[in-house]
Amino acid sequence: MKNRTTHLAFPLILLLAGVSGAMFNSCKKSPTETTLVNKAPQTFMWVDTIGNVLTSQVKLHWWGDDPDGFIFGYFVAVDGVTWRFTTANESTFVINIGSNNIDTSKLQVAAVDKEGNGRWDALVSAGGINFGSEPFVDQDNNGTYSSGEPYIDLGAVDPTPAKLSVVIKNSPPVVAFDNNSRLPVKTLPIASVLFSATDIDGNGTIKEFFVVLNDTSDTSWTKIPNTVSLLTLVGNLSDTSASVVSAALKSGISAEDLGVNIKNLRLNQNNILYLYCTDLTGARSKIVRMPDTTKTWFVQKPSGRRTLLLVDDYGTANPNPDLVYKTALQQATNSQNVSYGDYDVLDLNGQPVSATVAAPMILETMKLYPYVFWYGKLTNL
Repeated sequence: MKNRTTHLAFPLILLLAGVSGAMFNSCKKSPTETTLVNKAPQTFMWVDTIGNVLTSQVKLHWWGDDPDGFIFGYFVAVDGVTWRFTTANESTFVINIGSNNIDTSKLQVAAVDKEGNGRWDALVSAGGINFGSEPFVDQDNNGTYSSGEPYIDLGAVDPTPAKLSVVIKNSPPVVAFDNNSRLPVKTLPIASVLFSATDIDGNGTIKEFFVVLNDTSDTSWTKIPNTVSLLTLVGNLSDTSASVVSAALKSGISAEDLGVNIKNLRLNQNNILYLYCTDLTGARSKIVRMPDTTKTWFVQKPSGRRTLLLVDDYGTANPNPDLVYKTALQQATNSQNVSYGDYDVLDLNGQPVSATVAAPMILETMKLYPYVFWYGKLTNL
């Protein structure tokens, strides 16, 4: 019996130890259940012209490395204050240096991983940097996030963004009137001009144009969009006694109204149209003028009732058609027995209009008159 008792007790002790061990281990976390702390990614970037003085357009490349996951996207800042989120790995930035000729800008990029927390965050921060809120789609257009709106659930952000200092030198744009669209020496209060602008920082940096008539003081300029290259001025002739009027500005071959006016169109006097442009950095081009200093542009005030426009497109002949038609019109009368002798003349032979601007300039001139008498030669028959 003693031996049996000893024999039976040994397995019992082992069994109890096993139970006790099982109960002890159940209070610990399994090695596979250990909570992992999400590690922040690291960011790297470069420019292909590093070490050189750059134009105001900088093409920047970047990438990220996440030790325990995948990169979702990047926060990017060109001023160190305003951050925007992107999933791209490169972009071309226009650095706004205002009127400065040379400036040093600090470009920063912070990688973001995919380990989001499943909710929209109004503030994303890391390393003491406020990156703003998580991007979202503002479906109700109220300017703030509303429950249910789609958003990008961002993970950890690099607390030490990659930084790159580049030296920026801005080049002002250049604007010029087209050499083939010179104004005639004399016109009625309608004129069309063609111009263009360039910028070695990229023509896409041209922001807007400014025009003025006769007076280049700072408050006189009228702004027009950067999409305009063919501009037509149409004088306001509602006040027949006025010697100085405003002019509506129209764009393109079809002369679409821009909804803005230019002041100081002088009737029966010489006029000068001035033009300059600005780029996205605020730099201004030199002011150019039409006509140039070797020529003049006289704007003739329409005569009398502004009833009839005579378009002279003939040239010289014998007998002189100018005398024939003009004499006939002076003798012609309307139903009230009033002569048509107070007509105005658009002389396309003596004062030809450039082919590049002829369509809007001639058409807008004709629109001023209820009657047009056009005579010219038939060619190429």
